[in-house]
Amino acid sequence: MQQHFAYWGKRMAEGQVLVVGPVMDPDGPYGIAILTVDDEATASAICAADPVLVADLGFSYQLFQMHNALVTDLR
Repeated sequence: MQQHFAYWGKRMAEGQVLVVGPVMDPDGPYGIAILTVDDEATASAICAADPVLVADLGFSYQLFQMHNALVTDLR
């Protein structure tokens, strides 16, 4: 999991991720990431290269497009 967190931290530092983190769903936790990329192929490649997926640890991902968003500057 340390590699997983480091991987997503690097994607964030590169400007490909707006937010990433765990969702504590009572039915079972999962993670969410909001990516800032130009196309679905790039998003898919980023997700597929996640170390927990590469290591075949039983994780999976789903991609959904977000065409519009309201974003606030939290600084």
